[in-house]
Amino acid sequence: MTIERTAPGITLPAIPVEPIGRHATVEALLRHTLARSVSEIVRLDAPVRLGTDAEDVHQFRVAARRLRSDLRTFAPLLDANWSGTIRDELAWLGNEVGAQRDADVLATRLAAHLAGLPDRDAADAEPLLAQLAGTTRQGRDRLIVALCSERYVSLAERLVEATEHPRLADGLQASARRPARSVTADLVAKPWRRLKREADAVDSNATDGELHRIRILAKRARYAVEAVIPLYGRDAGKFARSLARLQAVLGDHHDTTVAEEWLRESATDLPATRVVVGMLIASERAERDRLRRRFRTVWKAVSRDKPQSWLR
Repeated sequence: MTIERTAPGITLPAIPVEPIGRHATVEALLRHTLARSVSEIVRLDAPVRLGTDAEDVHQFRVAARRLRSDLRTFAPLLDANWSGTIRDELAWLGNEVGAQRDADVLATRLAAHLAGLPDRDAADAEPLLAQLAGTTRQGRDRLIVALCSERYVSLAERLVEATEHPRLADGLQASARRPARSVTADLVAKPWRRLKREADAVDSNATDGELHRIRILAKRARYAVEAVIPLYGRDAGKFARSLARLQAVLGDHHDTTVAEEWLRESATDLPATRVVVGMLIASERAERDRLRRRFRTVWKAVSRDKPQSWLR
């Protein structure tokens, strides 16, 4: 496998995602799962460099996060040093992408809130928008530097190789030809049990930090379930969609906390914007309260599902 260097970046080989079914082996499942995310990273590498669509950056980040989560889910099957190194590098990549993505999300939120304000107040927010534009440019610069680095090229090589030859843990090489369903039930159930334990433990007074933690656990559980949809079919797909709805609500909730923090910091730097910042923070808090109530409703629906009934 060779990664070619071109003027604007690198040329990555296409990554095939071989279809699998309910009788797939452990090796087939691992290769399919890894290839699914790596193929997205490869596909989006050039569009992200071009920077014409913010959604490309979002999906690139999602692919990196999903792959890292999948390596965590299947860690008991994989060589610890091999998978741990890749996970660490994916965490680095996600952080480098995150600066621009977070700025893009914040810009979208501010535009929506400002559209509901009187013209005079919206005009007072111009310094905020200018500051945010600078933050977005800095995030973009950081992303491009990362994608042009030797560290990223090395990671890309590791990822492409991983789709071809995932390294199993010592003593498990003989398990590669076993039916994947014989080993995946416990691996997928573990993140779900952790999510359920923590989500059941919080009440309507849950802190923002607690809900953020539940969001992370929901994401891990969702990705774990999505990885085995080819093995378990419709019921797994339905449960994954329920977890995705939960993750979306908690993701939006987290976005409101990030937005409020940024607005507070900006008001310190730009005192003339304090009145409009107060209005924007009020909007974020109102949205956060709505999402907190929505979380309880969505969680009740998710927790009624019984993945144990099909995860066997």
